[in-house]
Amino acid sequence: MLAAQRVDAEALAADAQARGWVAEAERHQRLIARLDALIGQAQAG
Repeated sequence: MLAAQRVDAEALAADAQARGWVAEAERHQRLIARLDALIGQAQAG
């Protein structure tokens, strides 16, 4: 489930970047970073 959310966030970040919506792209990048941390914790635990 987290991996699927990450895929969605990557697509949204790319779309926002392409549209020039820098703040929105950054928001999605922060979400991706949080998801990466959670995925890493789940794999370690």
